[in-house]
Amino acid sequence: TGAAAAQLIGVNDGTDDCIFITDGSLLKKITSAGASTTITQAGTPSTIYSLTTDGSNYYFINDTKVHRGLVGATPTDSEIYDSPSTTRAIIRYVKQRLILAKGNVLYELNANASGSAALPATPLFTHPNTNWVWSSIAEGPQAIYVSGYDPNGTSSSVFKIGIDAETLNTLLFPTLLTPTVIIDMPFGERINDFEIYLGLYAILATSAGFRVGVDSRSNGDIQYGPLLFKDAPCNTIAFKDSFAYLSTLVDGEAG
Repeated sequence: TGAAAAQLIGVNDGTDDCIFITDGSLLKKITSAGASTTITQAGTPSTIYSLTTDGSNYYFINDTKVHRGLVGATPTDSEIYDSPSTTRAIIRYVKQRLILAKGNVLYELNANASGSAALPATPLFTHPNTNWVWSSIAEGPQAIYVSGYDPNGTSSSVFKIGIDAETLNTLLFPTLLTPTVIIDMPFGERINDFEIYLGLYAILATSAGFRVGVDSRSNGDIQYGPLLFKDAPCNTIAFKDSFAYLSTLVDGEAG
């Protein structure tokens, strides 16, 4: 019932498999044993826009802060970054890094930050279109991928962020390279979600349906194919075993 789309992640807390799920400003942990815990946001609670995990901690971004908390038996929440005036954002833990997409800007964050640090003064990348909307963050064997679109519908792209294994950054990780466009969608088709599965298959959920591509593995470029479903827009992607599942509409109803 919250103002932002519900977010859900799965993790093991050391004892049970569990999910963390959001509803507006609420964050709940529900274990496979059926126990439900509501986690109190540190500071002033506000709408949660995006949620991710590194396996031991959860991270989320709300109206004003980036938060972190342990996923253990008794989760505790803390603020780690200031992020004022947030109205839309995506946060993901990919390739052992915490990446934030806010507005038209991408940031690489320190997952161990504390005390409401300021967002990095030098972003990873700023899109020249100030209206640009980032729609997903994913990882493959050779790169991190970030998709986005212009809200007026004229353009949508996937950016590849390569890795310079020879140069370490201030977090002592191999330096991330400047994002480069590897997919430009046909005019008017918007990427709503993009994911890589098994390090090889790329799935694009778009405003026109969905497409499947292949990660080259050698340099991280993606070759994608035609629309395989075009009866309705597809919005989000999940995987299990040999299948990809996409949210869409069936006869006007969610399915």
